[in-house]
Amino acid sequence: MKTKTALAVIAVALVVGLVPFFQASAQQQKAFGFVILIDQSVAMKATYHGDSKHRLARKCAKEFLKAVPTSIPLKGSIYMYGIQASDRADRVLKVQGHKPFNLGQFLQSMKDVGPQAGASNLGEALIEVRQDITENNGQLALIIISDGSFDPKAENEAKSLKKATPFKVCWYTVL
Repeated sequence: MKTKTALAVIAVALVVGLVPFFQASAQQQKAFGFVILIDQSVAMKATYHGDSKHRLARKCAKEFLKAVPTSIPLKGSIYMYGIQASDRADRVLKVQGHKPFNLGQFLQSMKDVGPQAGASNLGEALIEVRQDITENNGQLALIIISDGSFDPKAENEAKSLKKATPFKVCWYTVL
């Protein structure tokens, strides 16, 4: 029960922090979208307060989605990285393509993918989301839900993405 409460508090805090970013003013909307990256690597098999980190990361993403204001026209996408799949060299799975936010569709898309256990590859995930970010009009929130285990490529890709999209991406991490 404590874990569920903690996740709800984290998700609400994340949304409260993002609401001013998403809010539309009378003249101009500040943000037009979000991208969620969910770590599903082998390190996420570990438990935290009796629940797997895989499950907790997915719960956190779902709680965030439930709290996103539906009155604001936003686009969003969801990716899982660290997946174990022989047909995907980058081990990144686009769970929900970058499209107008619809709570039901976004929640359903997460039900279709079970926990994974590949190597952590945040760097590859950042390469994968670059197109969503560059094609998005206006600012975008990039939300990374992870246990903090990153591959060496992640730092370089984060710097490259930040340089390529100055003032366009607000980075949020949930560890």
